Amino acid sequence: MDGGVWRFKKLWTFKGWTFTVKRDPEKHTMYKLNAYWFNADCLNLIYKANPEATIKVIQKDVLAELTITIKKALEVWTYLSFGWELQLFIPKDKFNKC
Repeated sequence: MDGGVWRFKKLWTFKGWTFTVKRDPEKHTMYKLNAYWFNADCLNLIYKANPEATIKVIQKDVLAELTITIKKALEVWTYLSFGWELQLFIPKDKFNKC
């Protein structure tokens, strides 16, 4: 399959204090932690502007969307450094399902 609409759509948007991202559970899951990853600088910038801003994850081929406040996300994360980039891994079970 060529990826369908996922191939051509934006992978993230930021509107109304909601950081909406698309994640493919097969490609974007760190299985050891059962978590999705996010750029630490990005989340920290959003947090400084509004700690109650929300991350909304739209999962490919999964009906439920996941949400979490930036504040809570920064309390429950694990991080790994990949050279110059710090990634935060937020366990899927810490998100609220919509």
